[in-house]
Amino acid sequence: MEGAPDGDGTGRSWMVQMMNRPVILLFGMPRSGTTWIGKIFDSHPETLYRHEPDSYLPLEGVPLLISGEGETYSEQLRRYVIRLIGCRAPVVTTKRPLFRKRYLPLHRDLAYRTSVYLSVAFGRLDRRFQLATFNPLGGRKGNDIALVWKSIESLGRLGAFSGCLPFCRGVHIVRHPCGYVNSILKGEEQARFFNEIRASEGYRVFEKLLRTETGRGYGLTLEGLKALTPIERLAWRWVLFNEHAMRETAARENCMTVRYEDLCLDPEGVTRQLFVFCGLEWNRQTAAFLRRSTQGKDGASYYGVVRDPRQAAFQWREQLNEEQIEAVHSVTRASRLGALYQDMEE
Repeated sequence: MEGAPDGDGTGRSWMVQMMNRPVILLFGMPRSGTTWIGKIFDSHPETLYRHEPDSYLPLEGVPLLISGEGETYSEQLRRYVIRLIGCRAPVVTTKRPLFRKRYLPLHRDLAYRTSVYLSVAFGRLDRRFQLATFNPLGGRKGNDIALVWKSIESLGRLGAFSGCLPFCRGVHIVRHPCGYVNSILKGEEQARFFNEIRASEGYRVFEKLLRTETGRGYGLTLEGLKALTPIERLAWRWVLFNEHAMRETAARENCMTVRYEDLCLDPEGVTRQLFVFCGLEWNRQTAAFLRRSTQGKDGASYYGVVRDPRQAAFQWREQLNEEQIEAVHSVTRASRLGALYQDMEE
């Protein structure tokens, strides 16, 4: 592990010091607005942003879905977070746009930006070539800097992680089930995902979901899911993942749920609420990014963060047909999570 001293006693003392920092977990399902929200938090001048590290630097031995406190994994998780502080992996550190940070002198900011653009350029020439980026913190502990961890991999771990990490704030990001389904279908049609298995056919994941308390509560079986249409299976995937996360975070005061659509309808108002919850002050740089990122046009980049938020939030109403929408609703109406969006149903 980069920068960690040897020896259990010294290493543990160093780890305790390094963990005396706020950690903000922005977890949600794929295609739920997590990247935009992640960059909103990155725009804060006192955060250190890490983009989907658990998708590229796996948490070995930690289940995808955790029920209960998760103390079994607390030591491993804390060491992983420290690893993220010094991470230089391009896939985790080069997500743009880049933002000015108060804790960075101008020369370190310039070195970091240069390393990012060089890494991106080399990666375009040869994807196998991974040029490590400059670590902006250097040897600093930076305990006053909030680490922001954005993930589409660990939603099922949110409850356990938020209980294991001191000074943690967990944000569960939810998108309307029809918006989620529509975006997944569009991404698969355009071959946007690296995973060759369609989300509706990810039966290994479904098996894990069915073993959770949420899955058992619905009495679902894998055979029963296989008999459904792909859209119905995607709807159940939405229900089971999100309901598990809500169940596991319900009693945690350091966790909150935010609907992507609420952010789209009131970007500054909802962002201010999120920042208050996470102990971050409002700032001009975030306000400027919100204005810039919400002035996009229809047909924006699939993974982009500049778009018309209202159009992005509700385009499923034009892009899904009535039969597809009803297939989603037939599942969510029967779920405990369906009430989350009753106010937005036509």
